[in-house]
Amino acid sequence: MAKIYPEIKNELLQLQDTMEQYAMANAVAPPASVKKKIMAAIDQVEQEKPVSDKVLPMEKNEQQGKLIPMGWKIAVAATVLLTIGFATLWFNAKNSSERYKSQMAEMKNKQDTMLQERSSIAQQIQQEEKINFLLVHSATREINLQGTKKSPAAAVRVYWNTTTEDVLLKVDDLPALPDNKQYQLWAIVSGQPVDMGVFNLAPAQAAVVQMPVKVKDANAFAITMEQKGGSPSPTMSAMYVMGKI
Repeated sequence: MAKIYPEIKNELLQLQDTMEQYAMANAVAPPASVKKKIMAAIDQVEQEKPVSDKVLPMEKNEQQGKLIPMGWKIAVAATVLLTIGFATLWFNAKNSSERYKSQMAEMKNKQDTMLQERSSIAQQIQQEEKINFLLVHSATREINLQGTKKSPAAAVRVYWNTTTEDVLLKVDDLPALPDNKQYQLWAIVSGQPVDMGVFNLAPAQAAVVQMPVKVKDANAFAITMEQKGGSPSPTMSAMYVMGKI
């Protein structure tokens, strides 16, 4: 106790000094029993078992303030793992969704293309049926257009239905044209040229084509070479074929 509390040790030392001074001053030999008791008390104080110098453990409340409980560590680790797991699932789901959308868009484009092709084929079939109908119709007249001095070998057939007023055309022989030129069909009505539309050479050479304009009371037909897109009036010097009805 004297080592832990210095105040007690000082009091004991002062008591010892006082007793020694008192004994010296009175020079009276104390009874043996008294001396024996005093010495025993001193020995007991001085020989008391010293306290260990080991570091005292912290109080429980201090440990709790500085140490993280194991339960919290497990909870944090679980939260991190769950976050990573959900992030991975979300990323995979997003990629799958984007791939699905891309595949759906591609399938829709293919479907639209197929529908357009189907519609185009249906229109071609319908047009061919109409042309065949007009060719054999009793009111359809065939007019042979002969080549002019500009192109003596040229030859074109025009089929004109006087009832429906439809005009068909089949090129047997016409010279090839530059890219910036087109052939244009004219109907002569009461001495005046009527624009029947332009046409491309290759389709007209391969099959009978129907012109976009109808005509009534035509007296003749002629074809001239014009700028691409056509002309409001025929270029007489560029007339290739002509045929009267």
